[in-house]
Order: sequence, then structure tokens, then C-alpha cells
Amino acid sequence: MTTASFRFGEGDVHELRMEFSWLGAERYYVGDSLVFKHWSLMPSGSREFNAAGHAIRISIQIGRRQIAGQAYVDGSLKSGDLFPELNRKLQRRKPFWVYVATWLAIAFFSFTLTVLLGG
Repeated sequence: MTTASFRFGEGDVHELRMEFSWLGAERYYVGDSLVFKHWSLMPSGSREFNAAGHAIRISIQIGRRQIAGQAYVDGSLKSGDLFPELNRKLQRRKPFWVYVATWLAIAFFSFTLTVLLGG
């Protein structure tokens, strides 16, 4: 489960915590109170709801190597990067073809050894 949070309100007295599951469930909490939940197979997009007397808009765009998430409170940008830790992990991740090439090389050498030693 991926999580993100930011503070908002006068003096940043409120904390909005978001939980995202890999199956499309989203839950938004202010303190310990669930204020909004959403389920979708299309995680990119915008969610709008009211919490603690403020209009909240969460905008998420998912790319191959980055998840862009912004939080707006009463129309003003409050957080420009909701997922900095997850984005760092995605940037360090090796491209998929590296894993495929590695497994193909292992399979090739295993087959070659089997043929040479077995027969």
C-alpha cells in the first residue's frame, strides 16, 4: 500500500493522509477520520472533496518512471510532490529489458551446460 500526506489549514493544523492500494482503492483521512474514499482501475486523474471546511483536490498522473501527485487546498497548490520517496525508488529501478536479458542469458547458459554435460 502506498501512502502520502500533507498538512493544511491555517497554521497547518490538519493533516490529510492518503492510502492507495494496488487494486484501485483510495482512502483519504483527516486525523483518524475517513473523509473520502474512491475506487477505480484508472488511478490517474483528479479527486475533489471537502475536508475540515476546505475544498481539496488531489491530482495524480502515473507515468512509467514517475508518479506526479499534487494537492490543492481551496484552489491553491499546497503540495507539488506527494510521492517523493516512491519516485526515488522508481528512478533507481532498472529497466524491464535488463531483467529479461538476464533471464535469457541464464536460460541460454543452463541449456548449453545441460547439452555439453549431458550428452
